[in-house]
Amino acid sequence: MARRQGVADGLPGGGRCGGGIGGMRGAGRSRALACAEVISARMLAVGAMPTHLGLMLAADVDAEVKALPHGQMVVRVLAIGFESRMNAWARCEAELIGTRAMIAADLFRAERGDWPRDLEELVPKYLAEVPEDPYTGRALRYRRLEQADEFGRGYVLYSAGVDREDDGGTLHESGAAIAGRPEGTGSDLVFTAKQRN
Repeated sequence: MARRQGVADGLPGGGRCGGGIGGMRGAGRSRALACAEVISARMLAVGAMPTHLGLMLAADVDAEVKALPHGQMVVRVLAIGFESRMNAWARCEAELIGTRAMIAADLFRAERGDWPRDLEELVPKYLAEVPEDPYTGRALRYRRLEQADEFGRGYVLYSAGVDREDDGGTLHESGAAIAGRPEGTGSDLVFTAKQRN
């Protein structure tokens, strides 16, 4: 993802770590500590945001960490891969939210004899609110099926996954649930599908 002009610059710690730290008094160690504080503050700020917003900024933090000079090697080693960790968190969050929605749909069906028309029908009795896709900030995708799947489910429930694009509930060609990982681009994180991980 290309760096957005000024996006990460408004986070705690001010400007970019590599440039702003160089003018500080003290050498080497104090610069590394100051840089670590700036990067840590940014990571904490991004991590505290709603997941879909944090994902948009995580790449900027990663790019800044990768651009640090070799003198900041300790900071680079400790902070590299922030975007991957944010994607892993989003996947865990999506799977938890998706599981809750599937349980709510099962309870609805047990009580009413049919699957809900949409996720809104589960609120407020089975869910407090319509579940939000952590990748997009919009509602999880839910679609009724004309015929039940091999598990007897009459619906498809999915998240847009790491590419944040609605691919219509498309499972990755491998059959694996990898839409929460970079190689899952072009597929969704389908909760109701039989998956080979």
